[in-house]
Amino acid sequence: MNTSLSEIRTRRPSVSSPARAVALALAWASGFVGLGVTDLSHGQDFDPEELKPALPERARLPEISGRLLMDAAFFEVDQTEMSNVTEVRSARIGVSGRIDAQWRYAIQYELTNEGSIKDAWLRYSSNNGVRWTFGQFQEPYGLEALTSSRYMTFIERALPNVFAPGYRLGAGFQQRQRQWTLSGGLFGERAEEVFTEEGNAGWGASGRFTLSPMNSGDRVLHFGVSGTTRQAASEQTLRFRARPETRLTDVRLVNTGRIRDVDYHSVLDMEAALVLGPLSLQGEFVNAWVLRDAGKDELAFTGSYVYVSYFLTGESRPYKSNATFGRIKPHSKEGAWEIAARLSHLDLNDLDIEGGEQTDYTLGVNYYFNPFMRAMFNAIYVDAERRNKAESPVLALLRLQVDF
Repeated sequence: MNTSLSEIRTRRPSVSSPARAVALALAWASGFVGLGVTDLSHGQDFDPEELKPALPERARLPEISGRLLMDAAFFEVDQTEMSNVTEVRSARIGVSGRIDAQWRYAIQYELTNEGSIKDAWLRYSSNNGVRWTFGQFQEPYGLEALTSSRYMTFIERALPNVFAPGYRLGAGFQQRQRQWTLSGGLFGERAEEVFTEEGNAGWGASGRFTLSPMNSGDRVLHFGVSGTTRQAASEQTLRFRARPETRLTDVRLVNTGRIRDVDYHSVLDMEAALVLGPLSLQGEFVNAWVLRDAGKDELAFTGSYVYVSYFLTGESRPYKSNATFGRIKPHSKEGAWEIAARLSHLDLNDLDIEGGEQTDYTLGVNYYFNPFMRAMFNAIYVDAERRNKAESPVLALLRLQVDF
């Protein structure tokens, strides 16, 4: 040990004898359990290194994180039946930490439904500022797609998110500066995908560039462009379809069905955001192309959304170093109130594919109890048409959310 018991006995007493006796007992016990214990009389740490495994420089104990999103949905149906339901939308647990000064790791698992791996990666930070990530993580694509569900303004992402590639196994890089970011990578399949037959699982590449010419406190001007391209798997099929901006129904009012003879598909996303104190504007426009073989013409689909939000209590959406938005911290113990409105659109019609067209109008109210807990309400009017069949259901959504 760094300090012997005899040395402790000879020190000038600064507290009562009983307190010193307790300190001595704790120090003696720490030698058996290998825990660092503080000497109550002198404030020094006892850390019996000979009984502890050596940790690399700057190593830290793992950090535990998690989230719980509990949703309820109420439907005023038009033609297609949709049932009122309550559900645990997401329950995740994760660990992350530092191996040494340059290597980090993260593992995150979604517990709902049949369970699935989200993050499972190792990251290396080079001396020139470039971060290299290996494993499963989100492909660098889109502003709303990369913003955590813990921090989104609305309960679910907008309709164009059907084009987002999501989590996949791969290798990527990221370079961050104060006013711009650049990221990219190559990706295979998802970690939970199992192929029972020999064949090509497909591969893809994604990249994102952002620019923030104004980025100071509660004033942000953000522009970005991202893209993804992916080779079709052996079965050469692809499908785009969308729920009415809630995961509490399996109904898809727009659906391309399985597009056959697919060779590649590519997506281009253009994003912009403006934050002026409590006022925030955000939007994206997405174009998707499907290249088919066998002499068939190329398909093109589009999607877009725009929204505005305002904090009645004066807070502002914080801009993160990875060019997304982060956690809201209420100014007072009374919490924070936010109101928001969104218009989103998706067009899945082109040539011989009649996937349909849908527009959603959403009003939202959020109450933040504290930085880690909030309640959300969304009212959505849906205007969808597919193969000359029009439907206009109305949805009311509630969420109670906590994360740590």
